[in-house]
Amino acid sequence: MTATVIPRNPVRRVSNEPARYLTQADIAHLLGLSLSKVSEMSLTGEIPGRITFGRSVRHERGAVDAWLAARGGDD
Repeated sequence: MTATVIPRNPVRRVSNEPARYLTQADIAHLLGLSLSKVSEMSLTGEIPGRITFGRSVRHERGAVDAWLAARGGDD
């Protein structure tokens, strides 16, 4: 009888779909702002869709995309 080995870190599937959540670094890059400014805007609720996973902060892509569209490119 042989034992089945299950890898500890299975291979992640790569998808062509955009990420469902954006990091604050992603948003900083999109807006051309510093990470500290984006973090401040996130904490005050200026950037919508904030979700925390433990100590990690993410923003829902749909909420951020809608917010950016409503801003009309006005940084």
